[in-house]
Amino acid sequence: MLNKNLKKAFIDQIMLGFFLIATTTTFVATVSDELKVRNKFYNINNLTVNTSKALASHYMQNNDMVSAEANANNLLNQTTLGKEIIDNNLITYIWRDLDNDAQPDAVTVLVDGYKENTFWYKLLGLNEFNVPSTEASAYTTKDNSTLVSFTVRYLGSSAGYNNIVGSYEFDENGCIINPKLLIINQNDSSKYQYGTEVGTIPEGSRFFMISDGDRVFNDVNFQSEIEISNGCSDDNDDPTDNEKPTVTIDGRTNDSNNREQIFFQDADFSIDNIDHMHEVAKTNFVDYLSYVGSYNGDGNAWESWKDYAVQNNIDYNNDPNDEYYVGIEDLSLNRNDNRNGYNYDGDFDDIMLDTTKHRIPNIAKKTDIQDGLIIREQ
Repeated sequence: MLNKNLKKAFIDQIMLGFFLIATTTTFVATVSDELKVRNKFYNINNLTVNTSKALASHYMQNNDMVSAEANANNLLNQTTLGKEIIDNNLITYIWRDLDNDAQPDAVTVLVDGYKENTFWYKLLGLNEFNVPSTEASAYTTKDNSTLVSFTVRYLGSSAGYNNIVGSYEFDENGCIINPKLLIINQNDSSKYQYGTEVGTIPEGSRFFMISDGDRVFNDVNFQSEIEISNGCSDDNDDPTDNEKPTVTIDGRTNDSNNREQIFFQDADFSIDNIDHMHEVAKTNFVDYLSYVGSYNGDGNAWESWKDYAVQNNIDYNNDPNDEYYVGIEDLSLNRNDNRNGYNYDGDFDDIMLDTTKHRIPNIAKKTDIQDGLIIREQ
């Protein structure tokens, strides 16, 4: 009798072990499935955020909702999750007008109805997971975006000098940092043709130009080391007031005779303290070139152009696609080097740069846009 009880107890222990193993396996498996679904939710959430930014960014550049949606769909189709969501018609784009001008100010991406069928839930006869709907919104206007960088292209020149063009930035103390060469000889046709991309520079960057720089600094190349100092050093992190910056390339620093031929977008740094660079909206640049090309007056062609633009309602400071030309004047107002007898004419076409600003749309809170008028839902 004792042996029979021991045997029964032994069998009960084995069955209990099997039950615990099965229960533990089921618990671990279902938890694993739930984690899988949770990760899928996070992935869908990231997808909606990135897609809303892609839509808004494309619209800022093209002012076309349909084109922005086609671009977003193309990007989504390049990912497994995105393609699945599109193929099952689970994504909706909602465009809202927030200021009653019939133009979209924000776009929302909504993913709803996604279901996750996992192995263990199917095996155990449980219901499939319904992933909660998720949405994200972004503003479509430049006023609600963050400028991050510029793409710079060479657009041509009307000057004979072998000019050098570069960029620089400021640190928090106003010291010049990160100088970069963009063009080392504008007349080198083997490197620079109309539309040649010469670099991408961070937001806040400024341009400088060395008039006839390839002759002033011999044998400059893109491996050349360049330094621009406005009085700051390792021992001094404050710029020197009223001091013109010095430019050093490959250990050679511009001397007093050449310093007046180095111009900066910050006019106070130039030897003549006047502007040598101006932005003109791409949509108005043909008008500008036509005007300065036929300008026969005395003095500054730019100042005359500004008066002409006001009289003819030309808003050359704002481009709908955020694309601007930078015109550069390569001669000093008070030059005294007697090279060829040329003088400052203020037409700003000695070097022309095409710049495109790159912006990241700001995220829009649902509570800030939900009352906006829906002008398109697709």
